[in-house]
Amino acid sequence: MSSDLNSIFDQFHRFIQLSQPLTTTQQPESGFRKFIQESTRLIIGPDRTSLRVVDEKITTMCRWLVSHDLLRIARFSYVEDAYTELMAWALHPGTHPESGIRRQRAWLRSLPFGRELHFESPATPRTQFPTNDGIPDLILEYETFVIVVEAKTGAEEHAAPSGLLQTKAYPISVRHALRLPDETSVYMVYVTPDRRRASNPESISTSFVDFSLALASELDAISLPQELRWAYAMLFTHFLTCAVPPGTDTLAILHEANVWKDHLGDDAFLGSRLNRITEAIQLFAPGETR
Repeated sequence: MSSDLNSIFDQFHRFIQLSQPLTTTQQPESGFRKFIQESTRLIIGPDRTSLRVVDEKITTMCRWLVSHDLLRIARFSYVEDAYTELMAWALHPGTHPESGIRRQRAWLRSLPFGRELHFESPATPRTQFPTNDGIPDLILEYETFVIVVEAKTGAEEHAAPSGLLQTKAYPISVRHALRLPDETSVYMVYVTPDRRRASNPESISTSFVDFSLALASELDAISLPQELRWAYAMLFTHFLTCAVPPGTDTLAILHEANVWKDHLGDDAFLGSRLNRITEAIQLFAPGETR
């Protein structure tokens, strides 16, 4: 039995000892042990499926990790404006013209509505876009739709001048600023370390890790100049290890994931690592397989 499950059993055993004067039931440990084993099997079942998805994503990201995160060293961690500029650079067609449309399609298709969107030319990202009701972090304007991005790290949404919270105000103010016709759709995307919900229920919540995964998967199939590949690797490494929920040790997750995939049939082994497995699923593949 795993160490975590043994700990649960030991706690239960102490509870039984303390409650002995109040009960006539003898030796309930074996029944409880069986209960723990069966419930572990039920818990691990969905996680085992999720881990296969996580393993594919981790394998992709490991190809892009670099040893030295200069952005972290320069103290750019959790700097919202800097992260927005980095996202704009990563999506900008001018960064690598041959892959411009592929990079933008890859990210948009990672979002729930993305596969419904069609465009023939990449957009030019615009950051800190001024409107009469606040300044969205980033917009991507296409012929038939517009993407509005609000990025947050530690802060919560604040009110725009109108009094509406940002993700409610910006789709309206961007529509007015661009003088968009009614038939042009405006999509609000809320990017945070933990995919927290936006105040606007129609907003799409995503993460910096999701952004990195979408682009890394696409760039794997593209021949990039070596110096550009290193630049993307630096960005992905930083987003993967620093633009994550506080307390998340991504490198430890990646290290342990190399062991999990060899023990997917071992309930006790996986049960002993439930906390880390849950972290991995939440970081890389929440809701995809459950």
